[in-house]
Amino acid sequence: MRYIQGMVKLLQLLFGRLLPQPLDAHIELRVTQAVEQIDPRLKSFSNYPRAYRKAVTTATEYARKLAASLPDFIDLSPGRFAQDPLLHALFTDVEAIYSTVRESQQLKSYCSDHSRPQSCELYALMGMRRKEKTVFGRELNGEMVQQNVQQTLVYFEGHTLMLPSPDRKEFVAKLEQLLFDSLIKSLTEQIAQRVMQRRELEIERDTIVLRLRSVSTDETGQKQKLQAIRRELKLLDKEYSLGNYSALLDKFMDERQQYLRLERREVPIDMRGVMRESTERLAGHFVFHDLIGRDRRRWTLYPVRISVDELQQAMECRCDRERWMEI
Repeated sequence: MRYIQGMVKLLQLLFGRLLPQPLDAHIELRVTQAVEQIDPRLKSFSNYPRAYRKAVTTATEYARKLAASLPDFIDLSPGRFAQDPLLHALFTDVEAIYSTVRESQQLKSYCSDHSRPQSCELYALMGMRRKEKTVFGRELNGEMVQQNVQQTLVYFEGHTLMLPSPDRKEFVAKLEQLLFDSLIKSLTEQIAQRVMQRRELEIERDTIVLRLRSVSTDETGQKQKLQAIRRELKLLDKEYSLGNYSALLDKFMDERQQYLRLERREVPIDMRGVMRESTERLAGHFVFHDLIGRDRRRWTLYPVRISVDELQQAMECRCDRERWMEI
């Protein structure tokens, strides 16, 4: 009996591998999204969508991993500024929190287009630039106060709120989509740069050909340069031909961390914003997650939770029976 049961399981496993597996609808949708961004003409090739599933699956899993690496939501509440060391480190004052909420175009659009969230909260992603500059100030050393001590001031600017969502699940889905799209956009920009490079080389090639047809004092040098350009064009034509885009996408995803990654940094900051160890009430060790994308600039990211009541106060809006928020 055990032998027969073992043979049945073996046959089920064998036939399971031979039979076509059901497609993942989510991955199929992402393949379509990716190809639409890269070049819609790829849909006419015989290897579509099969040739893109592996790379798109890699990108999807990587985006999910990055999203899960961010810290938990913090309460973006002006009322907590005087008690919350992290808010005190991220903002210069209470008005800066109000301004961040008030000036968010995505929040405004969301409030105009959607009903009041049942949870009475909105979730969003806050991005900002972390800056450091050298300053000179006082420092307590034992019982002595030293003047004009060189210090590093840590501050944040360019606070931006994006991906407003009524609940955590929808926010995470939007965040993963944003990271996925960022990866694909990096590839499309790389392709656009190579296409521009190819056009410039073609113009240079044609110019040299015209020069060689006329009297030239440096014919040997021009011919050598022409040969080098033709070799480079041949490589570009091969690598960036439409038929090679699936392999290009596979290679790009193998090197995905070069184009999008999160870096974690722990920084001690005192209540004045100076980078140093401190036991002050609003001082602390803060962990920042910096997203480094295609432009190589760093965005410090924090998922935030906003109370609807405080959102309405920040927006300086009024409510009526028809709409929960009128800006």
